[in-house]
Amino acid sequence: MARSRPQYQYDTYHLRVDVKIPEDLKDRNGMLIAPAGIILDNDQLQRIQQRCGFAYYSDQPWPEDYFSATAPAASAETTDFWSTLDDELSSPPAAVEPEPLLKSLSTDYLRIGMRLNQNLYDDRGILLLAANTTISPRFMDLLHQRSQKQVMIRLDEPSASAQYFKGINTQLTRRLDALSSHIQEVPTTQSSPPWTRRGHLPAADLTAAAHAESAKISAAADALEACTQELLLGSLESVETALPSLHGFLDSLSMDMDLMPHLLALRRSPVEYLYDHCLNVSLLSMTLAAQMGFNRAQAYQVGVAGLLSDIGMLKLDDRIRLAPRSLTRDELLQVQYHPIHTLNLIEHDRSLDQTIMLAAYQAHERCDRSGYPRSRSVHTIHPYSRLIALADVYCAMVSPRPYRDPYPPYQAIEAILGQTKFGSFDVRSIRALLSCLSLYPVGSIVQLNDESIGRVIRANAQQYGRPMLTMLDEQMQESGEIVDLVECASLKVIRVLS
Repeated sequence: MARSRPQYQYDTYHLRVDVKIPEDLKDRNGMLIAPAGIILDNDQLQRIQQRCGFAYYSDQPWPEDYFSATAPAASAETTDFWSTLDDELSSPPAAVEPEPLLKSLSTDYLRIGMRLNQNLYDDRGILLLAANTTISPRFMDLLHQRSQKQVMIRLDEPSASAQYFKGINTQLTRRLDALSSHIQEVPTTQSSPPWTRRGHLPAADLTAAAHAESAKISAAADALEACTQELLLGSLESVETALPSLHGFLDSLSMDMDLMPHLLALRRSPVEYLYDHCLNVSLLSMTLAAQMGFNRAQAYQVGVAGLLSDIGMLKLDDRIRLAPRSLTRDELLQVQYHPIHTLNLIEHDRSLDQTIMLAAYQAHERCDRSGYPRSRSVHTIHPYSRLIALADVYCAMVSPRPYRDPYPPYQAIEAILGQTKFGSFDVRSIRALLSCLSLYPVGSIVQLNDESIGRVIRANAQQYGRPMLTMLDEQMQESGEIVDLVECASLKVIRVLS
């Protein structure tokens, strides 16, 4: 008997340790993950987040008081993660070790009815369960009888999506895939004076300066739309010359890098969201590149690749791309094909740098090999792509989609940090993101330990949890007072209000 799809969808950021869940918690396929009434501990919460990603489901609506009771506060766990992050980055990089052939997976993650996209092995490399085979009660009993506490997956075996793309073997993909075997870290320059500045504009002027550039944002999105339409018609000879000019935005970075998060907060809310998304990914990617010390030419290449990385989505059927629902497995594979569509649209442009093509092609890969289209490992993903991947996820999460409301920026950052713990993102790229946006991105309304309320207007590059605020009065209007939490050691953020 087919399992019915749950009716209600919620974000996993609502789930908290030591809070009883009111209804059965299920994955998108209707499989029970946690029964109603249990109180989650840390291990259970991590398993749910790893199993369900950013969304969980239920057959019954969850009461509103559950969500108000779990309003997110600044967590000690996240603070510990920052400390770990800083410790990792302050120490010299370790020598690159060859990847092990097998990676362990706790059997606690396995559930009856699950269907994994990779083979399962025991610790001797003996096949236990073939890929795409449904886990049965008998299989789980056999694991229990053998006291099997973990199973193994082979790191050199492609995932289901990679197997799906195995036949995609054009001359261009072969050339780019060959380049992936020789990826090197991009040399950065720290020239004096640097080409970017932070803190140049008065903090109170940042929002006004961003709105003054709103016409530039609108014009760039319109130019991208015109460019992609010509690409789809096959009538465009040079992609780069037709793309919206990114040099003006690089000038904004040069003026004050803290201006860029304010530009990202501008919303045009078009019917077709893709052009705004591509532009936002491009802007954030360039900002991350500047934060990591890339020179202006390198940041420009990152920006162009970010701008192109999702245009292949326009080749998908709108009934899939704009579906107000969860996608089927076959539909997801079609979505994961869009980097190939992107390459097909730009491959005949001889003026486009091959590095830009590679970065756009790999923009949806993940450092833990869970990405697509080739399930690359971190050492075979171009550094430009690692930045674009992070920018893409953040920009997508904080923007509305046909099937969900936008994540609050703080929730998006917290969810990305959770995924980083599992190895999805490059740690250095994460530090650049936090330096640019802080844990509480621009526009977040936060409450301090003295019960005052403020709106974040600027990140502090080295202290991610202590941004600069413009304070709000009882009517939630700006009072004119600017507070820099780095300079006010007695104050700290205790809660995010919106």
